[in-house]
Amino acid sequence: MAQIRPRPRTRQTTPTSVSVGGWAGTVHESAAGSWERAIAQSDSPQIVVLRDTSSAVSISAAVAEIGREGLRQAVQDAGQSRSTRTLYRWVREGRIPNGVIADLVQRRAFVSRNGGIDAVARAVGSSASSVSRYQSGRTQKMRGAAKFGMERLRRDDTLDRSGVVGPGVRAQVTVHALIEFRAGGHVSDEYTEERTITLPTLPEADSADLAAAIAHRDNAAAVAIIEQSISDYYGRLYDD
Repeated sequence: MAQIRPRPRTRQTTPTSVSVGGWAGTVHESAAGSWERAIAQSDSPQIVVLRDTSSAVSISAAVAEIGREGLRQAVQDAGQSRSTRTLYRWVREGRIPNGVIADLVQRRAFVSRNGGIDAVARAVGSSASSVSRYQSGRTQKMRGAAKFGMERLRRDDTLDRSGVVGPGVRAQVTVHALIEFRAGGHVSDEYTEERTITLPTLPEADSADLAAAIAHRDNAAAVAIIEQSISDYYGRLYDD
């Protein structure tokens, strides 16, 4: 007897919300996963450096920036206490086993590296008291316009340490992708094709955002930047 079987279910990819430079959108996790694999396999010298750079610095580097008193203050901000012997051991071993304290050490080092509380407040467009609360962990994230200012400052901090991005440096990107094109909503101008595209060099700001996304392992943000660049590229082709 013939059997009627249900069609196998296809796995739906989940869109991920992403915000880059104040622009918000969504990226499908399959695209982010493809980008992650491509970055992991890349032998580009610049990509290799960015893969090895993160927003966090080593414990020894952080303590060199904030001093042992800063380390002790981070412990107090976490509502805990540790002996001087323990603090010395952390520095010697280059490891802080408590995640909350480790995060507060990184925050203090970041603020110190960027000129202190007042300088960071001016850079992100916030008050000194807000930056102080952020440094001590009483505030997890900045709010409003200061949130984007802090994201930009952290991006620049990471890229400065990587040495990959600087004035006049622009990224050249080649991607292999399935392109879905629609011009002005005209059905006759719609098509889908698989292509390898070398995009025009990205503007400096987009290049820096892309480099930061790679360094921070933010695959969704990187894909969003590339997708926007592809859209701009096809838009110029159609306009011409």
